Amino acid sequence: MPEDIKNVRSWVEATESGDISVLEKLIDVGFDIDYKVDFPKPGEILEDWNGAPTVILEIDLAWDGVPGIVHAAKWGQISAVRFLLDRGADVDNVNDTAYNIGSALLKASEAGHLEMVKLLLARGAKTDAVKVFQGTTTPLAAVAGLYPQEVKEQHREIIILLLDAGSDINAENENSKTALTLAVERGDMDLIRLLLGRGADVNHRAYSTRGNSALDEAAFDGRLDIVQLLMDGGAELKHETRSFTSLHRASAWGRLEVMKLLLRSGAAAEAAETDQTTVLHEAASGGSTQAIKLLLDNGFNIEAKSTEEWETPLH
Repeated sequence: MPEDIKNVRSWVEATESGDISVLEKLIDVGFDIDYKVDFPKPGEILEDWNGAPTVILEIDLAWDGVPGIVHAAKWGQISAVRFLLDRGADVDNVNDTAYNIGSALLKASEAGHLEMVKLLLARGAKTDAVKVFQGTTTPLAAVAGLYPQEVKEQHREIIILLLDAGSDINAENENSKTALTLAVERGDMDLIRLLLGRGADVNHRAYSTRGNSALDEAAFDGRLDIVQLLMDGGAELKHETRSFTSLHRASAWGRLEVMKLLLRSGAAAEAAETDQTTVLHEAASGGSTQAIKLLLDNGFNIEAKSTEEWETPLH
């Protein structure tokens, strides 16, 4: 190993706890400030703390390949991060193992460490996409993709800081979703308004969800308020490369109020041009008699056949 295992353990503990005195001592004796933790692999035999031989049974994936500055940023140890940067640490250092957790800026942004984000941006941290476990993502998309229970008040300001620093508002995460799509999935009206106001592409489609747009996701969830907001922002009712429309999505789940809004906005004509399953097929498969009645009242043909199975909705 490039570093002594005991020093590595001390480095890990000091970056997590913010113990600058330990970090300074290690650096002063030659510890690599940009060292990416290389814990022993399963099967290796090393000495334990008491000098006795021990067999490594498993690897700590939460640390494998992670630079100290990333872990310190994740845990909000701003004094430690400032110290590491002052001593020359790479602000954009990332781990390069299969278990990627991103950059210091990404982890600080996710965790809602506002002052840490300000420090990292002031020191030149890049807002570009970085490698994560299953692909790449940006700090912006990472924050937008948080679960509702993870969102803190300071995350909104962090998003504004990232945008002001030049973050690509339409960059995709590891699942090809943009910040806007993620905000819609989360049902965050304030964030949706913010992103639309900053020029987010309202018609972006994610390949990971069969090409769904933000409008499709909102229709699927039955969020009438979000559907209206997206339509006011220029959301298209149909996309040239897609067969399913937002009306298909709403009909499959019996989202009646969303269906009514879409129908009033001309969705019937768009849905009629699809070349696979009809809207009535979707409503029938969902089992909502009210959705079926609404569509029939709006002129949809109960005898229409799908090109996939050549069956009518009655089948």
